[in-house]
Amino acid sequence: MHQSRIRATAYGLIAAFGLVACATAGSEFVVALPNGYQIKRDKADQPTLVKRSGGVVVPGPVEKYIVLRDVVTGLVPGPEGDAAKADAKDAKRASRRASKSEPGYFILRTRTGELSTGLSESEWSEQLKGLGLKAEPKDLSPPVLPK
Repeated sequence: MHQSRIRATAYGLIAAFGLVACATAGSEFVVALPNGYQIKRDKADQPTLVKRSGGVVVPGPVEKYIVLRDVVTGLVPGPEGDAAKADAKDAKRASRRASKSEPGYFILRTRTGELSTGLSESEWSEQLKGLGLKAEPKDLSPPVLPK
């Protein structure tokens, strides 16, 4: 009788541990955005903007962003470091390695899914103004995604 109680307790603990391990093994931290969009880390550990039910919208790294009503806007950095010193061909290759997305500002209208990428600061400001929104680069902040 005593052994069956010990055995039942042991099986119960093993089952509970298994459930906890399964529940936490696949979870990852995301930043929820309007209309089913998220910022989460990709396989290269870069913050990436994705549609929860679909795929990647703005490949990483999303360096900074802000949510203005139903619009998500932010910045994808350009090539840095050695890419700036390399010749044009090497710089282009390094740019693709550094960022899978077009460098510059982006604007995502989450209600319609319309996306503008590779915007200069002035183009970005003009498009935001056309949407009745106002933001400055200093208003953008990095995504908080613990590792």
